[in-house]
Amino acid sequence: EGPVVQAFYSTGTVQPDREFPIKANVAGTITDVRVDKGDAVTEGQPLAVVSEPGLVFAHRQAQAELEEKQKRADPQSSPVLQEYDARIAAGRTQLEIAQRELARIKALMERNAASQTDLDAAAVEAKFGVAPSSIPDYLALVGDSADGFPGLAGWGAKSAAAVLAHYRHLEAIPAAAGQWEVSVRNSPQLAATLAAQRDQALLFRTLATLRADCPVGTVDEWRWRGPTEAFGAMCERLEAPDLAGRARGAFAAAVAREPGRSRGIASLP
Repeated sequence: EGPVVQAFYSTGTVQPDREFPIKANVAGTITDVRVDKGDAVTEGQPLAVVSEPGLVFAHRQAQAELEEKQKRADPQSSPVLQEYDARIAAGRTQLEIAQRELARIKALMERNAASQTDLDAAAVEAKFGVAPSSIPDYLALVGDSADGFPGLAGWGAKSAAAVLAHYRHLEAIPAAAGQWEVSVRNSPQLAATLAAQRDQALLFRTLATLRADCPVGTVDEWRWRGPTEAFGAMCERLEAPDLAGRARGAFAAAVAREPGRSRGIASLP
């Protein structure tokens, strides 16, 4: 009695109409699964939590590097720009001090309370940034075309003035830049150059120093009495015979202006 039911049984597999691969954008370890198999999901719904300590560290490191680069790009906090600003400020202060000292000496001279030597010393310091006694040391570092020596490579007017304004002379400059008590750009390179060429710098200083202990005779002995035969021979040896003629012409003009000068004149062939 009742309905007749006919059943059919078979084996097989179910194939989906479409497949959707699911994968994380980053590698790591799944620490939490928030859906079960067969659950319906929506777009944007979190399915699992992926954690990786290495990724966290890399993110923090990248964030720190970004903040450091932002600081360096900021003129208010960049260590390099701050150092340059400090050097410029120190140079301006030194120049202002020298200019004030020069003005003070001029005012004193107007009241006969200072000598020309004081004024000259103040003018030298205002122009070069060092005292007159340090000028030979200054020229030894930066060079002097008039005396024919090049100075030391890398040393310029600003670096030489900054160092010598503090140490005064070459012997007092420490060999290592870390021992310097002044801030100078490229100080390690400058210190290394000075240490390697110190003897040469001392020689340059000797060439730049006006010697006051050499016998030079009297003023009357300095009087030019015209070109000598030795001068003519030297001109021939240098293949510059016109120099002898120019010297004779110059002396003849001097004699015409001052007849007494003809005394002791030497003749040239």
